[in-house]
Order: sequence, then structure tokens, then C-alpha cells
Amino acid sequence: MVVRYTNYNQKFSIIFHGWTFSADFAVDQCLSAHGYPFRAKFSPKNDSFESGYEADQVKFLGESFNLSIVVSVGTGWLALRNNTLSGMGQQIISGEADISISASEVLPYRARYIQFLHPTYYTNLWGFFVQPPSSSFRDIFINAFTRDLWLTMLSTWILIVLAMFALSIVKRRLQTMHENDSILIQELIIWAAGAICQQGWHVCPESTCMKIIFIFALITGLVSYVAYSAALVSILSVKVMPIRNLDDIVNRGYTIFQDNQTINAMYVIQKLESEGVIPCIPQEKRSIRSEVALPKVLSPNEQSAFIGASDFFYPVAKEKMNDTAICNSISRVPIGGRPIRGGSFIRKGSPFKDFFNHRLLIMYERGIRYRLLETYFRQSAVMCLEKTGSTKDPLGFNDVYTAFIILILGYCLSLFILVLERIFPPTPGGNILFLCSKAILASIGFNTSRSTGGGDPISGKEPVVTTTGGYYGKF
Repeated sequence: MVVRYTNYNQKFSIIFHGWTFSADFAVDQCLSAHGYPFRAKFSPKNDSFESGYEADQVKFLGESFNLSIVVSVGTGWLALRNNTLSGMGQQIISGEADISISASEVLPYRARYIQFLHPTYYTNLWGFFVQPPSSSFRDIFINAFTRDLWLTMLSTWILIVLAMFALSIVKRRLQTMHENDSILIQELIIWAAGAICQQGWHVCPESTCMKIIFIFALITGLVSYVAYSAALVSILSVKVMPIRNLDDIVNRGYTIFQDNQTINAMYVIQKLESEGVIPCIPQEKRSIRSEVALPKVLSPNEQSAFIGASDFFYPVAKEKMNDTAICNSISRVPIGGRPIRGGSFIRKGSPFKDFFNHRLLIMYERGIRYRLLETYFRQSAVMCLEKTGSTKDPLGFNDVYTAFIILILGYCLSLFILVLERIFPPTPGGNILFLCSKAILASIGFNTSRSTGGGDPISGKEPVVTTTGGYYGKF
């Protein structure tokens, strides 16, 4: 795979039995700069490979075919220019070399000009970013239900209120209104909220039609309450991550950069820009190296995300931070569902295809490839282990402050109604809240103007209720 140690490249030619083979690698001139340990390192002084997964492939093929290795200067990475491949791709096409031992990404436009061998390298595309601080109001209590479900719950509550009001109007016109029905209608909005919150009520309707709505409203509230409680317990039992996928990164307004060494990352960005998901910016500004991306991702002054391979990003991060710091500060989410494949390639129609594919299959079957990769992945991978234990950290105020916000809102609303009642004293027709409800129903077509006297504006009677304790009185 293409990896840069400095800003220039070299290509290594392998010559045996009159054949010339080339492997394209980036070279660290002084061997002191950062690097990706599973890539090939070449020592110009000793004119030989020092280490690296691709260098180990060269050595394996050299031993298999009795190769002698000779170094020659290359012309750069694979790129499409003037309807042909440039860099080491052009050197393979022109016959200057017969094989490129690398981990070049297998892409359709490249396959039109060269023949890829069996892939020897697989990786995934990731989005790297810093998680924003969690908000309990947004991420725990509200996210227990989706927005559509919250709207459904609100619509159900309004529908219950309207249905009970409609029934009361019909029964009033039919002169079949019972006393308990009148009492319930006066406190209908509070009762409907109590039904959703699984709270009982001190009055039960007497008419059968209202009893049916009453019972089914309680059942609906019970099912919704149980589902919400289960979702809330589930959220509080695990650590809530505000960003869990690429859509969350986009919705949070992160500036997304791409790895300039991973073509698949460029395809993802191009698709997002073409669909209007993210704004279009010049490619030279969005396509950056891992060394440039790391401070942008960690910067507290800007929200930035970086799409690339972990094999490029983590080695750079490990030079600045230890594994624990990386796991605690940088998060990642998978991008796409298919792995990136990389491997060596030859000219189309080359007679050496079967020879090299056979040797690569031997590397697979005998576990040589896995062993070579694991040697270098241990040095570049970052292992983030989840915390284990039978106990969970106690909840803090930020986990439950939504309940206090609701209480404060209730106090404010009560004070507001108190001021309105001070300005507009209650009338015999009912209190402020009931008159507001009556006005809303009148505005949508219900006729609620008929009343025969004080007390209940619907039945025209003073409602009387008898409790189980024998108390008898007027409301």
C-alpha cells in the first residue's frame, strides 16, 4: 500500500533470470521520521530493505523464485492522467518492470489498464472525530423515543381531549350528560395528561361511550409508559454516544476531511457532495494527510472529522499520544460496508500472472500473510478496551436534570396563569384554562355557547359528587 515517509517516492526493481520486477514504496531518507511500521523501509546506505510487510513479500518471492534484488528510482504513485496510468502504473505498462509488489487499492479505473493479483491487504474506511459533550436533555430523555413517535404521542393526547369534548357536546344536546361526566370534562386536559403518565383519577365517567375512551386511553398510556421506561433504562445502562454513524457526523455540522492516500475516501466525499449532504469545497483543501488531520480533529475550536484508513491515521496519532489517550479522546465510526482491498499488479496479459498468484495463494494457505501482517499491525493498531465490571457509576445531575427543567416550567406556567387570573378574574362560566379550551373548540367548529346557568358550562348544573368516604358537597 502507498505510504509516504517524506515527500518523494522510490521504486525498487527486482531482477532475476532476465525478468525485472518493481515494488513501489515511500522511503525515509534518514530513517528517523515517523512511519507506518507495516510498510517497507529501505536503507539507501545499505542498498537493502530493513523491514515492512511489503518488503517481507519481496523477500518471500525472492526466496521462492531465487531472486536478486536491485534498487531503481520510481516515478510516483498510481494516478489517472491523459486516459492512462502514471507513476509506477505507467512503468509496469511500458515494460520497465513486470510486477509492482505493493498494496495498491483495487479500483475499477485501474483494472482497465493493469492486472491485479490476489489481494494481500484488507482494511476498512473509518471516520475519526472527537465526540461532542453529551446533553442529558437531548440524549437520554428525548432520544428514548424518535421524533415521529413523540409527535404521535402528542397527537394521541390531543385526539383523546377532542374525542371527549366531542362526546360531551353530543351528550349535552341529547340531554344525557351525567354529573361525573361533567366533572371529568372540566378537568379533561389534566386527566388526559395523567392517563399518558399512568396516573389515576378521582372521577370515573358514568356514560358507556366515555368509559370506553377512558379505558382505552389508560391502556394506550400503559403501553407507551412501559416502552418509554424500558428505553430509558436501556439508555441509562450504557454509555450514550451522541455520534454513532456518518449521518450523525453530518448532522452535527462537522467539517469532513479525507485521506489523500485513500482513493475510496475521495469517492465517499464525492458522493456526499453530489447529493448535497455536505458543501462542496476545493479538493486540495479537503484532501489532506493524516499528519495534518490529527490536530484538526483534536482542536477544541473547530469540529472536524477525518475519513481514512486506521493504518494511516493511528500510527501518526501514536507518535503524539499513548493508546489510552487516543481511546479516550478520539472516536471512530465505520464508513461503508465493504473493506478496501489492496495488492500487487502486473501488465495485462503478462505470462507471470499464474506464477505470482500461486505464490500468493501459498502465503494465504500456510498463514504466512497473516503472520507477517500481525507482526506490523501490533505496532500500528490501537486497541480500545471497554470498561468491565459488575457495578455502574452513579448517575449525576446531568443525567436527570430534565425532570427539574419540567418542574420549573410547570412553576412558570402556573405563575403565568395566576397573573392572567389576576388580570382577568374567573367568571361563573369556568376558569381560565377551561375557557381557553372552550375557545379553541369553538374556533374549530364546536358549538359550546349554550349554557343554562352557573357551574358546569356544558350541563348548566352545579356538579355534585359523592366520594367513597361519604363526603357530599358542591364543586
